[in-house]
Parts: sequence; C-alpha cells; structure tokens
Amino acid sequence: MKLIAYKETWCDYLTPCHHKKDVMVGDYDCEHCEYFKGRQNINNNIEKFTKAHSPSDEYYYKRYTLVNLGCIYCDFKK
Repeated sequence: MKLIAYKETWCDYLTPCHHKKDVMVGDYDCEHCEYFKGRQNINNNIEKFTKAHSPSDEYYYKRYTLVNLGCIYCDFKK
C-alpha cells in the first residue's frame, strides 16, 4: 500500500492521479476507486480555513487560494 500526498483548495483538488486518467487524487472518483483504502488529512491552514467560511470576515475570498495538504492510501499494483 502506498501513501500519496495531494494538494487541495476549498473547492478543487490539485494533484492528478498517476494511475488513472482524468482523476484527481482525493476527489470523489478517487474515493470510489477500487484501489482507494483510506484518507489522512493534513490541515496546514485549518485556522485560516475556518475563518474563510465566515462571510463577514476579510478571509472570506481567500478560501479559494488557501492550499491544504492531505494523503490517501492507494493499493494500486501494476
């Protein structure tokens, strides 16, 4: 089993899958892949992400550009 790191924003996954075409690591298609075995989130910007969900705060529009890291467990074998 392999641990694959990925980047994500509030609304997009940014890391393409090395094994399947048109799949981003961590997204819906990845989670429903037969090789997906779990997720481990690494929230580097959790405080800023929390503030970004408050519409009255100056961070509101920054949620589109804040990047978080995460990891998935993939059981893909060639």
